[in-house]
Amino acid sequence: MQFKCLLYLMGCFFALMYAFEKNDIEVIVKGKEVEINVHDDPELKTFFFSTDIGEECTSDYKFVHNHNANNTFVYKIDINKELRKDDTLSIFGIFETTDKVISKTYDLIIDESGRGVKQDIPQRSDCIKSETVVNFKEQPCSQVLVFKDDFDDQSLSGWTYEIRSRVLDPVPDQEFVAYMKNTKLNNGLLYLYANWVNDTHFHIAEGCTSKHNGDINKLMRQCGPLKLKGGVSIPPVHSAKLHSSFTFKYGRVEIRARLPIGDWLFPYLLLQPANTQSEDNYVNHLRIVYARGNKRLQDKNSLPIGGDVLFGSAVLWSQDGAREHMTIKRNLYNKQFGDKFHIYTLIWHKDRIIFKVDGLKYGTITHPDVLRTFDLNECFLVLGLTAGGGLNFPHDYLMPEQVKFMNGAVKATELFTEQAVRESWIQPNLVIDYVHVYTTHVNEE
Repeated sequence: MQFKCLLYLMGCFFALMYAFEKNDIEVIVKGKEVEINVHDDPELKTFFFSTDIGEECTSDYKFVHNHNANNTFVYKIDINKELRKDDTLSIFGIFETTDKVISKTYDLIIDESGRGVKQDIPQRSDCIKSETVVNFKEQPCSQVLVFKDDFDDQSLSGWTYEIRSRVLDPVPDQEFVAYMKNTKLNNGLLYLYANWVNDTHFHIAEGCTSKHNGDINKLMRQCGPLKLKGGVSIPPVHSAKLHSSFTFKYGRVEIRARLPIGDWLFPYLLLQPANTQSEDNYVNHLRIVYARGNKRLQDKNSLPIGGDVLFGSAVLWSQDGAREHMTIKRNLYNKQFGDKFHIYTLIWHKDRIIFKVDGLKYGTITHPDVLRTFDLNECFLVLGLTAGGGLNFPHDYLMPEQVKFMNGAVKATELFTEQAVRESWIQPNLVIDYVHVYTTHVNEE
């Protein structure tokens, strides 16, 4: 029986990911010893890795920074089973050079002399080269399903809840919600629902996910304890937000969902860089799709931006605040997109980001700042439902007559609670049928 051995060289640098195009490592097997030689390169500074070879071998973390006498980086590992001719060995490495970080996957087979030789892995006859990366590993073929959640069981094992209040966060990140576990699974559908609350106290005693880093004021703002203010609960709305453990770079995301209906409700279907945390404020992100819950809403130029207008966008942060690059689609039947389920698609390429609904393309983003920003990291998926928000309903973007609460004002929560027409919340939920991610190729539209 052949022994299959897998070595993961896991990097600490998540800046830029490129692939070596040359034969730059040498692997020599001597019984239970595996020696990895990284050939001399004047630009190569270090490489970091851990080894994970299944239950036959140990796991540890290694940082290699010294040359040997032959001016070569060398690392040796003893494994618990002797490797023989025709055993296979996979190595995934991340290497730091003077100006970038490089990733590469090596699929090797042990030859008669004990050297690791590159395998010619057979590919499907219809295989089109993929540009997708999953967990830092390049995927060989496009149009392959690499992530799937159809919500058919009662588990959200691939997702993590965000638990914290947003109502006292600084503008424009302030939202009138606390993210709790407001979800349910029913008949293969995931429901994220928002509800008004009338609590005199708000306190998350356990499980608050605030990244306060010892800031007591931030801890209290996001986890409590908070008391009823001016007769208005703080926060006035509870909802839900989750993020995936799955990460990838470049690919096609398909989400079949029904968007919420109700004044000032806003859905989150996002991609967020994996070097950030879901709870972070002021983070760059891609908005796969959104439509505001208001039936009628206009911007300051009297253009419609309510529930019958669909947006896909990229949000970039700088010292000057947030900048949103948007694509827009009107519903030709003047119906809200929340009236029924639609399939929302984002295709993330290195040179463009495409937005589609029900198979029809309605926008493409090619701005170099956006592409450069999201080329740096893999992203995780975010699903959420909120109420209000300075980014979602910018005060200087809306027609003034249609909004009476000023984001960040002292009485913003009271004014929001008074103005929000609760009867308009006929569908205060984001309902998701499935989330699928596929590998893509450079020509997919």
